[in-house]
Amino acid sequence: MTGKTNDSTAPLELIVLTPHGEAVDVHCDSVHLTVCDDETGHGGGQVGFHRGHLPAVLAPGDGPADALLHGEAVFHTVVHGGFASVRNDVIRIITDSAVETEEKSDTENED
Repeated sequence: MTGKTNDSTAPLELIVLTPHGEAVDVHCDSVHLTVCDDETGHGGGQVGFHRGHLPAVLAPGDGPADALLHGEAVFHTVVHGGFASVRNDVIRIITDSAVETEEKSDTENED
């Protein structure tokens, strides 16, 4: 799993790492991440991150993480637990199991 958008001028960077050495580095305008529910340990809702977000450390729940650029999803993944950090407009997700991905290329959006 590798991926990177062409727009390196986008205000956010999403980095996803797995124990298997897989990595994604995507530039985007916003990231939407499922967070862990304290009682079940599964998805408890979604949090959105934009440029200038305060530093944070959180536990992703089992669920989607999406990177958006100009309102369109440029990267979609399903995260299965782990940790996420937000600092200096970089969101890093370290997930404790394999990540399923569906990347959208520029050619898929052309008619």
